[in-house]
Order: sequence, then C-alpha cells, then structure tokens
Amino acid sequence: MNEVRVLQSHFPEARVLICHFHVIKYLKDKRAKPEFGKVSSDDASHVDAAVPKMVYASSQEEYNTTRESLLGLCSRIGLEDFCKYFTKNWDSCQDMWVMHLRAKLPHFKNHTNNRLESFFGKLKDVINSSMSMAQCVEALVAGDKRAENEYK
Repeated sequence: MNEVRVLQSHFPEARVLICHFHVIKYLKDKRAKPEFGKVSSDDASHVDAAVPKMVYASSQEEYNTTRESLLGLCSRIGLEDFCKYFTKNWDSCQDMWVMHLRAKLPHFKNHTNNRLESFFGKLKDVINSSMSMAQCVEALVAGDKRAENEYK
C-alpha cells in the first residue's frame, strides 16, 4: 500500500477510499499466494467469502464478527500468516474499504474507481433501447431526482 502512503503524505486532508471490487479481488489473489500455504478449494472458498462480508458490513459489530470468524478459520486451516498480513495491512485501515465506515460520504453509491463505468451501469438500470426519446428523458429525470433525494 505504498501508493496510499504517498497520497496521504501529499494530501493529508484527503480521505483515501479503495474500490470494493479491487479489495475483494486483491485479497483473494493474495490468499492464493504460495507464501501463505496451500489449502483445499473448499477452505479457500470460505476464506474468500469472508472478505465481501467484511467489505459490505453495515456495522462495526458485523465487521468484527466476520473478522473473528476469518481469523478462527485461518487458524484452523493453517493460514495464520495470511491473517497476520490481513490484520497488519487491512484491518488497520478499515475506513478506506469497509462500507459502514464510508456510508455517509458523498460517493453517490459509487464504490468503484471507474466512475464512468458505474454511471453507464446505472443508466442501463433506468433506460433501454425500446424506449421512445420522451420515455428516455422522463426516466433520466426521474433517476436524477431519486439520486438527489437520497442525499438530502
């Protein structure tokens, strides 16, 4: 996380947020590294399933419960070094990636670092190719009003 340290040193007042997709992908890839040992695919799936639960935790209690389950699982299956890595490098910066700690920030429900892709995904939720131009404009205006009302 050297990049994060660079950002923090140059922009001390800025809040660094890490894309949820990339947190989940990175920790899954990291867990699979040979330096942490080999585990069964079933055990790997259980470890990997804990990460999104922590990412999308809606409270500190939910996060802590999932983290404790992960630590216990890692201890039982021989992934102690992975859990040490997780505790040192990820548990210590929850405010960058855990949902409930960034829920009140003005991110417009966009938790990816690709804003344009997210925007187009949301557009596809409200419009489709069979709509007339008038229906399309109405849907866009209604979607914009909904988004605005969510942040009042």
